[in-house]
Amino acid sequence: MSDENFFDFDGDGDVDFDDVEAGFHSLFDEIDMDHDGVPDINKIRRATKGFMRRSSDNYVSRYVSNNHNSGYSRTHVAKYVVTQDGLRIGKQTSAIGTMFNKVINKKSKIGISSNDAYKMRVEDIMNLLYDAHFENVVAKRINDLRIDQREMEGLVTEIKINGKKSFASGVYPVNSEIQIVYHELMLAYPPIASNHVKKRNKDEIANLFRQAGFVNVYLIPEKDIIFGLINHEDQVDNVFIAGLAGFSKDTAYKIDTKVSITYHSR
Repeated sequence: MSDENFFDFDGDGDVDFDDVEAGFHSLFDEIDMDHDGVPDINKIRRATKGFMRRSSDNYVSRYVSNNHNSGYSRTHVAKYVVTQDGLRIGKQTSAIGTMFNKVINKKSKIGISSNDAYKMRVEDIMNLLYDAHFENVVAKRINDLRIDQREMEGLVTEIKINGKKSFASGVYPVNSEIQIVYHELMLAYPPIASNHVKKRNKDEIANLFRQAGFVNVYLIPEKDIIFGLINHEDQVDNVFIAGLAGFSKDTAYKIDTKVSITYHSR
C-alpha cells in the first residue's frame, strides 16, 4: 500500500469515508452520549467524516512536503525492533487506531506468497510487512546454526498468517497475526568472568574460550616486558569480547563474536 492510499481500507483506490462511517455505525449504533433518548450515530458519523477528511489531507500534505524537500519530514519509526526472542514490527498506530482498523476490517496487500518468503531474509520480510501497514508481526529467532552454516543466518524457515503456513499473495486484514521463524548462529557463554582473567596463562584462557564454543579467539602480545619483575611473560593482561572488557559468565554471545586476549610479552 502506498503512502497516499493510507486511508484506502479495502484497496479499491478510493479514500473510504463511507466504509469508515459504516464501521462506526456498527460500533456506536446504540450509544446515547447526551442521554436524550436518541442514539448519537448521526453526530458520530459527521464527526468521523470530518476527522477522516482532515487526517487524510494532513497526511498527504506531509507526504508531499517530505518528498519535495520543503523542510518538513515525517517522524521516523523503526520498522522492526529487536526483542529478547527475535524481532517484532514497529508500532504504527495507537491502541485506538488498532481497534479502529479492526472495526472497519482494514486490509492491505502482501505481495509475496509463503513459498516466496522461504527464500527471503527476515529483515526484508519485516520491512515489506511494515510498509504494507501490518500491525501484528512477530519473528522468533532460533540460535542453532553452526559456523559453517553462517550463510543461512536470517533466512526464514517458517511463516504463518492466522495459523496457516501456506498462503498466496493477496489482500489480508492488517491486524492478521503473522508469525515468522528465522535462524542465527549458536550462542556461547564466557567460561570465566572478566575479573578473573588477569595473570592467568594466555593459552589456558584461549583454550577455555574455544572449548566454550567461541571460534574467533585471538592472542595479542603487548611487548611490554623489559625486566619481568612485575609482569611475567605470557600472563594475561585483559580479555575483550566484542571490544568490551567487562563481561560475566551469564551473558550469551554468538559463537563468531571476536574474543581478543592481550598478554604480557618481551
